[in-house]
Order: sequence, then C-alpha cells, then structure tokens
Amino acid sequence: MEIETNIDDQSSEQLSYAMNLLISMGAKDVFLTPITMKKNRMASKLTLLIDPSKKEEFFEAIFRHTTSLGIRYEIKHRTVMDRKTLNIKTLYGNVQVKVACYKNIKKYDIEYEDCAKLANLYGIPIEDIYFETQKICKRQQEE
Repeated sequence: MEIETNIDDQSSEQLSYAMNLLISMGAKDVFLTPITMKKNRMASKLTLLIDPSKKEEFFEAIFRHTTSLGIRYEIKHRTVMDRKTLNIKTLYGNVQVKVACYKNIKKYDIEYEDCAKLANLYGIPIEDIYFETQKICKRQQEE
C-alpha cells in the first residue's frame, strides 16, 4: 500500500525523526518530495510503502509525529528482485555485497562501510577496494 501526505510547518529535524520512526516500524520505503502548496508555501510530500495490514498503525504514527491533517492511500502492485548478501573474500579482507536477481539480471551493491574500513586499515584509496570486489563479483557472475 502507498500512503501519501502533504506536510508543511514542520522542521527538517522533526521530519527526519518521523521518517526514521516509520522505517523502524517496518515501512518498506519512506521518502520526501519537495512540493509547493497553497499560497506558494514550500512543503514536503511524505510517501511510504507499507504492508496494508499495518495501515492503522502507520496512520496513527503519521498523525502523532507530523503536522499532517489528512492521508491518501491506495493499493499498489510491485515486483521486487530476489536479494541475498554475500561475503566476498578480497585481497584486503572480506566485503559484504548485496546481490539482487530477477530472471537473468543480477545487480551487485558493494557495502560502503566494509570498503571504508579496509581502505583505512591499509591506507589505500577506497576505489581500490571497490575495484577488487567488483572484479570478483564479475568473475562469479560469469561462472
């Protein structure tokens, strides 16, 4: 289910808090879009993707933690890629890689934190860690 609400007269810190709360409640996606409301007032549109069975829980949280006075919602269909996490052994150490698959399509998302830690440990550019990890992922994909 997609939920939307327009929010004005609320600080960015408060919106950030609300977004983090909604994510911790299990929202599949939460994002803000800048919009212009009546009288040319700058505002934000808060959008969430949630499990429909939890809509009342999310409505309550939105009304409690934002300045929203109304919520729009509708059922949406979505297709997602299958996902798994691999632990790739590189010359520098282990790097986690998230792999997403759909039919014969594969995407690799290399974990930044792991690369940064290894780059700091060895005093080398982070790009070297990424390059090494990408090379291993590409080789595994061709197998």
